[in-house]
Amino acid sequence: MEKTDLENLGFPVAGIGWRTLAFLADSLLLLLLLIAVLFIGFGEQCNEFAEKLIAFQEDYRKIVALGDLERLQKFQTEILDFRQSPVCETLGNVFTYGGLALAFFYFFIGEFFFGGTSLGKRIVRIKTLSVNGEKLTAVQCGLRSFWKALTFMPTNFIVVILIIANAYVPFFNKLRRGWHDKTSGTIVVNDKYFL
Repeated sequence: MEKTDLENLGFPVAGIGWRTLAFLADSLLLLLLLIAVLFIGFGEQCNEFAEKLIAFQEDYRKIVALGDLERLQKFQTEILDFRQSPVCETLGNVFTYGGLALAFFYFFIGEFFFGGTSLGKRIVRIKTLSVNGEKLTAVQCGLRSFWKALTFMPTNFIVVILIIANAYVPFFNKLRRGWHDKTSGTIVVNDKYFL
């Protein structure tokens, strides 16, 4: 399954630049969707969070203008307390785990139901195929989606290191395959037939 015959694929391998552009377009769309989910589903918490940030900003300006070091220490404690508040915890969990779930389903649906593409891939005219040139299976889409969704959850140092390392893996193989491609037995190609 891992052996790829480039001549029989019928498509040239997609370059890193095009893949990066597609990923950035998808990331922007996912960020906008996640923000919409936050404001629609958690509007009250978002408003409370924004009001508190504005109040912190105004307090900070006053403290700096007065040069009040004692008040600055209290201010830092207030910020730390707020970071541990239920509002911040709720929004942080929604952003982190909601973002992970949203990214997984976005990539899975796009690649499984829309011929190996996402909106970003359609924009730059690339698609994902099995290494044997066939349509992706649900398992392949699931593996790819899992790896790609992890890039939207950089809350753990180890995950961040893996994300950065995976960004460089395609530079060192002629098929430009990252770990998500290798583990799922897929390859990303240019698709000259997209309109």
